[in-house]
Amino acid sequence: MSKHTPGPWIVTRRTQKEGDCNPGIWIHGKDHQTVFDSGALDVFPLSEANATLIAAAPDLLQSLEYVLAMIAEDDLIPEDVSYMRLARAAIAKAKGTS
Repeated sequence: MSKHTPGPWIVTRRTQKEGDCNPGIWIHGKDHQTVFDSGALDVFPLSEANATLIAAAPDLLQSLEYVLAMIAEDDLIPEDVSYMRLARAAIAKAKGTS
């Protein structure tokens, strides 16, 4: 899997008045790199809640990796605790390695 567009990601709601673009939701990263464009794909507009969650994905991944690293340094928590397995599975899924 190729690397994702670096965060932070920003959600922008476009209207028809903004030039010749299709109305919809645009999620973009640094230097306005397109992450998702509901108008360009001519699909049902992505809901604002879904767009916000998608835009938070890079920050959520980075935070989860950091928290896991901090927990791993603390030998009081066993590696096989269910939430540790869930967290590692979520990271693998986000990186396309699951």
